[in-house]
Amino acid sequence: MNNDIGLLLLFLYSIPCEFVVSLAPHEPAILYFAGDHLPIVIAIVAGAGTLVAEIINYELLRRLSRSRLMPAASHPESGQDWGKITRR
Repeated sequence: MNNDIGLLLLFLYSIPCEFVVSLAPHEPAILYFAGDHLPIVIAIVAGAGTLVAEIINYELLRRLSRSRLMPAASHPESGQDWGKITRR
């Protein structure tokens, strides 16, 4: 397999593996590509995929927490006392 294509596949495979609900384990892919590349290259590429996934996770969960699906009490900006919210 072409080295660049293998690294691209690792990057793309790392994204769904680190999503909110993981779709697959990423360790087997890391071990598979580790035979053809330096460990630092594997770490950087897989780490970049993880970074992209976590940015998506953060934005998704931030938008979900601000939507009508979540109660207003879940917003720290709501001004409500957290003690009163948890003692209902």
